[in-house]
Amino acid sequence: INAEYMGLERLDSFADCRTHSAAGVPTAATAGAVRSIAELRLATRRLVFLGDYVDRGGASVEVAAYVLALYALCPSRVLLLRGNHELPHINSRYGFRESCRTLFGPIRGCAVWDLFNATFALLPLAAGIDGLVFCAHAGIPRPRAFGGDDRAGLLRSRWPLDEAARTARQQEVFTDLIWADPSGSGVEDSGFRQNPERGKNACYYGESALDDFFATTGYQLLVRAHEPKVSGFQLQKSGKVVTIFSSSGYMHAGNAAAGLFVNRGLVQVLGRHSLGHGGYRCRR
Repeated sequence: INAEYMGLERLDSFADCRTHSAAGVPTAATAGAVRSIAELRLATRRLVFLGDYVDRGGASVEVAAYVLALYALCPSRVLLLRGNHELPHINSRYGFRESCRTLFGPIRGCAVWDLFNATFALLPLAAGIDGLVFCAHAGIPRPRAFGGDDRAGLLRSRWPLDEAARTARQQEVFTDLIWADPSGSGVEDSGFRQNPERGKNACYYGESALDDFFATTGYQLLVRAHEPKVSGFQLQKSGKVVTIFSSSGYMHAGNAAAGLFVNRGLVQVLGRHSLGHGGYRCRR
């Protein structure tokens, strides 16, 4: 969402998901305003947000407060995942802390910023839809170097909130889920490799890395955010990765916004300029 409050008012422009009475799951990196909280409580659908609620835009506090209020009022219908901008050492540099100070004053603003970040630390890092679609802010975790594949177990376990209390392996998986990117075209598309643009601990993942992760976990599609896209979305890795970006006009770039609708294995891209753009069906 990247602090773009206008994006929160566009859920209806993505698609009128309420007309679907089946057990569909609308999924978006930004979901917008709903017509009423009571309507959301009674809906059969769920909203999954993919992180990066703050920074770079002009409404960090408003967006963070809005999505957290949605979750507080409708916890069974709203799921908020954590992105890299929900890390205090990131959002202290890219606008969120300054937004809090501007709205609440230098002392109270820092206290509000601390409380928001304490709440962000409670957010989950990943989610699954129907056992077929894996959702995370950025990427998939790399396997550990020795001792067998532990990823399925780690993704289902609870970790210490304090980074200092986590194991090195937990921190590695944490970093991959909120920082990793799919490797670009023209790059050797296998396994994992270092991603210096994101920092010394971040990585790229190729198609063979995805195939291995899917074989281990049973998922068939990765839905992630983390990178702006001109059309609001991009399919990569033979259609095994879909990047969704729901902040239109990101950094005044003029990009479109998009979301996803997931219903019984069918994944549909939704957006003001992409509504009805094909679809992807997971195999049962």
